[in-house]
Amino acid sequence: MASSDKGKTVLRTVPPPLPSPATGSANPASSLQALWPYIAPALDHIFTGAVDDPARAPSIDVLVAASSTTSIVTTSSAPSTKTVAGSVQQMHSVAVPPLAYPARSSRNGCGASYEALRTWGWDPAGEPASRSAAEASAEAGSAPDRVIPVNTLALRRFRTEVVDPLLAAPKPKGKKKGKKKPGAEPRGRLARAVKALLEPAEEQENVQPPEEGQESAQPREAAQGSSSIIERVSDEERLRLVQDLANMLRAVGVRPDHLLRKKLDGYLLAHAASVKT
Repeated sequence: MASSDKGKTVLRTVPPPLPSPATGSANPASSLQALWPYIAPALDHIFTGAVDDPARAPSIDVLVAASSTTSIVTTSSAPSTKTVAGSVQQMHSVAVPPLAYPARSSRNGCGASYEALRTWGWDPAGEPASRSAAEASAEAGSAPDRVIPVNTLALRRFRTEVVDPLLAAPKPKGKKKGKKKPGAEPRGRLARAVKALLEPAEEQENVQPPEEGQESAQPREAAQGSSSIIERVSDEERLRLVQDLANMLRAVGVRPDHLLRKKLDGYLLAHAASVKT
């Protein structure tokens, strides 16, 4: 059957409508299923990425951050897709605990280290060099089985082999008659020398004979002669000796609460107060 228009009618083909950017499958904001693969790599990088400064999160590209934020806001504002926050919270609950424990442990460890450094003379408000000196003193005062740098290892060995034997009280030989008097004299060789340096007149009066069962290492005249030599030490020389000895004990790791260190520090503080007045 022939057509009545004889081919004069023009047939027009209308293309299908383009998908809306908010509903297309390629748009991350269309649904949570499309959004999550888009933002998951960025979140994973922020939560688990390696950084030099633990106080700062790993950085991401500005365009990625802007597009991710726009897609999240668009998806979250849709009435039927209110599950983005729940998915992010779930990922946060899985990714954060493994990161939070080391960070908390590191923070607690730093706090304990700072408290220990304060006992060794570090002042947070003081000079930066005081922290290095306190760290060196703490390392030198550590136990022999601790691994420390070579420079402080030499100081620790000097303490254990030289200073500690001088600070230790000698073992008595034989039985001592009578009870020990309260406030007895220091028994370590270094402590006795410091007492003779700081109190020369009193030290000469308190020269005691050797204990029973022990032979005198020096005649009594020699001990009195050494006290007389100490008496002739000038005040400036005595102050210099006390400062050098206090610095040496601090450097080799003798504890700040040791009686000898407290005595030397007290002498220096008293001298500084007298100079100010």
